[in-house]
Amino acid sequence: MDCPENLESELKELRDTFNSGITKQESWRRSQLKALLSLLEEKEDDIAKALEQDLGKHPVESFRDEVGPLIKSVNYALKGLKRWMSSKKVISLSIDFNLACLFKVDRRFHKEYNAISTVVVTLVG
Repeated sequence: MDCPENLESELKELRDTFNSGITKQESWRRSQLKALLSLLEEKEDDIAKALEQDLGKHPVESFRDEVGPLIKSVNYALKGLKRWMSSKKVISLSIDFNLACLFKVDRRFHKEYNAISTVVVTLVG
């Protein structure tokens, strides 16, 4: 896996993707999680070799402490994704709450994230 020549262009591409709104779609998030799961499964041996070289970890220990928990976390995220993305009803203790009740307005809270996280990983291979 090659290191990007121009990190700025990679960051711009990530920002453009985020700003396009595609990252708000459940299907996009699910595909990203599945791709991460595939990467972990495909590169499990490479990860184990790197951990053995760098930290002296046995392959079983690598899976138990590193790869296995990540796979479990990704599967957990895949199961909870739809629920986590759903909007939540909120209670407002202001005058709008009284108006909302009077006019039967449904108040819902939807989480929005406004940041980009980049994880840079180098796999020895």
